[in-house]
Amino acid sequence: MNITDVDVSRFQSLYKKYTGRSIDIEDARTKLSALVRQMELIYRPITEQDVRKNEDVDLYEPSPSEKNR
Repeated sequence: MNITDVDVSRFQSLYKKYTGRSIDIEDARTKLSALVRQMELIYRPITEQDVRKNEDVDLYEPSPSEKNR
């Protein structure tokens, strides 16, 4: 993904809003690039096959380790 100057500026605004601290453009670009890379590594869309595979899973059923507590 190409990070634009507009992306970096928006990130700076959000960073200031949520942390109360300002960061310079180089630091913002570095932090935003790291965040985008993390999301690329961990995000995986849920496929229809994933949904079908998990249809019978009871989300409220405790796991075996939780049952032993």
